[in-house]
Order: sequence, then C-alpha cells, then structure tokens
Amino acid sequence: EESVWDCQAALALAILHSCERQLAAGQVVASIFALLSVASHGLSPEDLRALRGCLPGGNVAEQGVEERVLQMAMPLLRVGRGPSGIAFFLEGDFAVRACRVFCKDIVAEARRSVVRHLLDLVPRPQSVEFAIEAVADTLEAAHRGEVEGMADLWEEFSFSPQVLRHFEARPDELIKRWRRVRGGCRRVGEHFAREAPAFDGGALLAGRLLSIAGEFAAARQLLETAVAEARGLAAHRQESEEEVARIALLAETRVAQAMNEVRYWDSRRDWRSVEALRLLLDSTEEAVVLARRVVVSGSSSSMAARAGHALLARALGRRANCCFKAGCVCEPGSQLQTDYFDESDRCVSEAVDIMDGANALILGEVVLVGGVTTLCRAHSFLRRDLFRQSHRAALSAVVQFYHSEAILRLAVGPTNEKSIFTFGNLADMLWQDFREFFLSLLHKRQSCIIAGRVFGFEHANAQKISQELQHYLRAQGWLDMEAVVGAGRPDLLDPAALARRFADMDVPLSGIFATRIAEELRQMSASPTIAPRVRGAFWPTLWADLGMPESLV
Repeated sequence: EESVWDCQAALALAILHSCERQLAAGQVVASIFALLSVASHGLSPEDLRALRGCLPGGNVAEQGVEERVLQMAMPLLRVGRGPSGIAFFLEGDFAVRACRVFCKDIVAEARRSVVRHLLDLVPRPQSVEFAIEAVADTLEAAHRGEVEGMADLWEEFSFSPQVLRHFEARPDELIKRWRRVRGGCRRVGEHFAREAPAFDGGALLAGRLLSIAGEFAAARQLLETAVAEARGLAAHRQESEEEVARIALLAETRVAQAMNEVRYWDSRRDWRSVEALRLLLDSTEEAVVLARRVVVSGSSSSMAARAGHALLARALGRRANCCFKAGCVCEPGSQLQTDYFDESDRCVSEAVDIMDGANALILGEVVLVGGVTTLCRAHSFLRRDLFRQSHRAALSAVVQFYHSEAILRLAVGPTNEKSIFTFGNLADMLWQDFREFFLSLLHKRQSCIIAGRVFGFEHANAQKISQELQHYLRAQGWLDMEAVVGAGRPDLLDPAALARRFADMDVPLSGIFATRIAEELRQMSASPTIAPRVRGAFWPTLWADLGMPESLV
C-alpha cells in the first residue's frame, strides 16, 4: 500500500509537471482535470496511480523537484474514508483554482475529449457516479467564477449522454445545476433544439428535462421528435411483450408531450379557443387510448401491471387537465362545455379508482385537476347568474384543493410542482369568489415560495405567479412588499406585517365566508376517505407554513 506521504507527493508531482511543462490541452490535461474534479469525493491510491501514469515519462521525478513537491503537497490533501476505503480529499477550492490553470487555453476541438475524460477516466466503476456529481460541482464553480474557457466546457459536460442518464431519475437536481449558471437552461435548450441527444430515448429525456426547466419551445420540438421515433418503433409488429413495451413508450412520450403543453399554457393562461389547445387535445386523447391497450394486454408481471395502471392514471390526469382547459373557453352552459367538464370528471374518477387510495403524486395531481374542473363549473354558473349553484361548487372545489394538498404532502412532501397550483387556485378563489383577501394573500405567497423552490424564479411559471402576487400588492399601494416579491424573495413577505397592513386599513382578516369555509373543512376532516390523510399534523403544519395568525386558526 502506498503511504499517505507518497500519495500526496504523487498528486502534487502531477500538478507540478503539468504546470511547469505548460500543457494547455490534450489527454494529459483532461486526465488530470478529471481526477482533480472528483477529488471532492475522494481519490483512492488507484486513482493516484492512474494520475501518475498519464504523465509523460510516468512518475519519474526531475532532479531536485522532490523538495518543491513536498512543500506543495501538504496543504492540498486530507486523508479520509471514501466509498471503498482510504481516500484523499482536496481541501478548499483547489479544484476550481486548478481549472484556471489547466483549462485556460483549451481550444474548442479539445473540449469533447476533455468531457470524455471527465466522465470515463476514473478507473473504479463505482467512482463514476461520484465523478459526475463532483465534476459538475467543479465546472459550475469555475463557470460562476468566470474562468476563461469554462462556459463551453460546462456546456459540453451538460449535454453529454452520461450526465443526462445519471440525473434521469432526479431531473430537478440537474435543472438546478443548469440554473446556477447564468442563462444555463436557455443555452441547453438552444443546443438540444439544434441537436437532439444521440442515444435511445435521448429526445424524450431531454424534452422532459427542458419542459421542467421552462424551455417549452425547445421541449416541444424534442418531444415531437420523440413521438415520431416512438411511433416508428410501435409500427413494427414484434413478439407480444415487446410490442406492448413499444406501445407503452409511445404512450409515455405522448404523456410527456401533453405535460409540456400543460406547463406552457399554465405559464401564460391566455388560450382563447379550443383550437389553440389542439396539440394538448390530440396528445392526451392518444395517450389514454394507448395506455388502455397497455393495461388490457394484462402483463403477467405484477410490476409491469402496476406500471401500466400508473401510466393510464397519468394519461387520464393529463386528459382531465386538457378537458377543463377546453371547457373554460366554451360558451357558458353550452353542451360542448358540459361535455368537456363531464369528460374531465370521468377521467379524474377513473384515475382515482386506479390508484385505489394510494398516497401517490399522480393521485394528488388528479384530485387537484378535479378541483379545478369544479371551480370552472362554479365560474360557469356565476356567468349565468346561478349564484347558489356557483357558491356550492366553489366550496366543493376548496375541499378538493385541500385534499389534494394533503395527498401531495404524504406522497412527496410540501415542496412540489403540484402544490404550486393547490395554493395558487385556493388564493384565486379566496380573492375572487369569497372576498377573503388576507387568506388569499397568504395562499398566493405560499404558491410563489414553492414555485421559486421548485422551478427557480426565472422560470416562466414562477414568474407568472410572482407577477400575480405583485399585482395584488401594488393594487393596495404596498410597493415595498411588491419590491420584496419582485426581488425573488416572497419568503421575506412577513404574514404578521401583512396582518398589520390590514389592521391599518381597518379591514378584518377574515370576511363573511370564513365561517362557511371552516365548516366545510371540518366536514372534510370527518370524511372516511379524507380523514386518514388530514389526521394529525396536516392542518397545524399547513397553517404554520402559511403563517396563519392564531386568531384565524
């Protein structure tokens, strides 16, 4: 085994050689940079041997270099435990400073080689996962520090198939990394719009990622490519199980396409006709048909059967969303509007039955969509002066939104994309339908906070919600509070300060409908279906998150 002293000397010697010989590009620099980058997660003795071996002349030290090596080595490394035993960790920001030296003059032609080394050089297979995370950290830090030549290198890394696949199950983490670099999401979108990822499922994966990132146009283009590819595969008749898998892939792709359209329209809220929703209508209709075929195929595997039912539930959820959107722009009370709202409710009901009471994200989503459909019915009644029916439907929607939030918190916690809309819809209802202005602002504030945490405040959907909250505050003349929200810090909008503003205006914190809403929530909490989900900490935690004054609780 190599001694700690020898390992420190080996790494320092590699750095010294590369600096003294002014190696500006090529495999040597790429190899050294790769190993330096993963050192935040630890270098094994084997890593260090590989590092030495990549140098010209192996590990032969020049005459008189040892003293300088040892002097340089001591502040660089500390010894600790890595995934496979003893490991050596770089201290401080050395890896970033190394980037400044190693990557300053790398020419464009060498960048792909550098990225390949960043991902493939580490000799231990179990190190690859650590390498991607650590290299990403290093590249981001160097890019933020405006290290010369790092922007293009960061892009090459972000576009690589290994990185996309590595973060496939954790898309939010990759997108957060994109956002931490100025203009990162836009640049990734522009790249993939020009050149889709060249691996199986690459267009679908990149389209999903860009949709979450708010790059809807680029995502739409990639998902259209993915649909065409999946349709081509599904057209080839194969053995039974393989054919079902191809149909499932096409259904998944259409579901992803529909989700991108949902996010796009939610960021705008300006569709004026059913025809404007054509892509959403077509994609959801086919997704449901295909998902039903997958379920009917009756896979012998219980896991595959559950996956097929979950796929159908997602497709139904997207279809329900599409139908309430279409119904909203139909003539109030018309047969077409009724048909769309009824189809939305049928999709929600079927998806709820499929999930069979499980506390899952898709269940929370479809209950949320059911609430929006009910709210749309309430507004249709209102536009026809059917006030009693409108009021009753609006109260039902309140229950559905809080029920959805309870499911979402049990399934994925309080910070998730769908909770943006449980709070957002409740805020709009409390303001417009019930005139409960203070409660509305608390819910809109919470929606804005979650949107920033989930999407980042530069995201189109987060911007839309922030603008709505700013509009409410500006209308009251509270420009200081508007500025806080506009700066991307709705969490600093103090609920107690809001309450004082209402008191200064001699406006009560609760209006005439607060008691009726509270009664609905009490009945909701006693429902056999809902009670298990709201029992215990749900209500106290929810009120605390909102900053609800004790007098209103």
